[in-house]
Amino acid sequence: MEKNYERALPDFLVTSDSIFVIITDLEGKYVYYNKYFTCSFCPEGKSLINLPFSLTIHHEDVNQGIEAAIKCIENKESKQKVVLRKPGLTNNDFFWTQWEFSYFKGDQVLPDGILCVGYDISSESKTKSELQLSENKLRAILDSSSDGNILISPDLKVLSFNKAAQKNTSELLGKELLEGDDFRNYVVPGTEAGFYKDFNRALQGESISFDMEIPFHENKIWFRILYNPVYDKKNTLIGVTFSAQYIDSEKRVELKMFENEEKFRKTLEVAPVMVAIIDSSKKITYVNPMLEKGLGYERDELIHHDLNVLIPDHLHSMHEKMVNGYYEKPLLISKLRNDIIYAKRKNNSHLEVEVYLNHYKIQDELYVVAIMHDVSLLRKSEQKLKENNEQLKKIAWRQSHEVRGPLANILGLCNLLESASGDSEHEQLLSFLKVSASRLDDIINQIVQETYRM
Repeated sequence: MEKNYERALPDFLVTSDSIFVIITDLEGKYVYYNKYFTCSFCPEGKSLINLPFSLTIHHEDVNQGIEAAIKCIENKESKQKVVLRKPGLTNNDFFWTQWEFSYFKGDQVLPDGILCVGYDISSESKTKSELQLSENKLRAILDSSSDGNILISPDLKVLSFNKAAQKNTSELLGKELLEGDDFRNYVVPGTEAGFYKDFNRALQGESISFDMEIPFHENKIWFRILYNPVYDKKNTLIGVTFSAQYIDSEKRVELKMFENEEKFRKTLEVAPVMVAIIDSSKKITYVNPMLEKGLGYERDELIHHDLNVLIPDHLHSMHEKMVNGYYEKPLLISKLRNDIIYAKRKNNSHLEVEVYLNHYKIQDELYVVAIMHDVSLLRKSEQKLKENNEQLKKIAWRQSHEVRGPLANILGLCNLLESASGDSEHEQLLSFLKVSASRLDDIINQIVQETYRM
């Protein structure tokens, strides 16, 4: 089981000698911990598997740990940060640790649990009491997360740093971080220009945050870089904190998600129907070329605008109710052709459309996909077909009524000819026959011409 958990975790967490990693079940019992945790919390080599996590925490901090775990269970996407103490040799001697709790999603082999990633912050706590660092200098290190934090003076000297920063600098650059040293010695090669620009912005009072992929051996790791100005009680600038937060796993998930979304959008670009995507605030986030062409808009005239820009003004109230209902209970919906739905063109004319709705989520935000098919041509075709059917009915009526009259006359005259006795009578009957045949010929020609006009 231990190997299964190790395969589910990044290698650097499993093998780290500076990061504590544990997984508990949803009842708070240990199911996994890495070797670094074993060295600090199981000095006698005793196993903690299936034992409650409270055994290794100071009794006053147990509820704090439980509350953090409950929040992770209630919101599986959240991350809870908490400082916990391990009892030392005396009542006032503690081993201080800072943790980040998150929900661990299991699989067919591994059950769900709580993933806890922690750091030793005992050195910071001891420094606080023993060296009596200034309040603001300490806040720059301890008030931040357990990620790497460095306080830099305005003249680029390293004033202080935490253990995580020391570890990151050693692993990424192969250098030992020293107080009083020039911070420029620890800037990742190739990023100097960006560093100077961001550092000077922070000196002017601006807080800066961005994601950055940093080379690490043969791989690259994503960090979230933060710059924050630090002031003393008199509001005098002390320096700038530089923080590096490890976000590699979540960043790669995010990039994969946006890659899939980009493929999805490229497919929509060549779709033969009009497509719009609307976010949870009912703003348009995407339209394809067919929609621009069909409704006469430029893309920039629609993106980030309210959905109502595509709805006729007199239908706004009714449409608002329909949209709210869909967002409350999103489903795959197809509007049938006998439902009268109109889209508003840029020139304020109305286009009759058939609408299909679907949806998807990105980071818990709902997006609605509206596919619109222009049915105006279909309506015209249906009307033309209806007119043709009426014309065919008229032709059938003429065939069954008007054609049969002359034809009956011809057949009757033929019978009379057979029984006629004299030439004068034959001539008279032949004249009647000729008139009836001509009449029949005219009717047939009219029917043929009407057929060609359909």
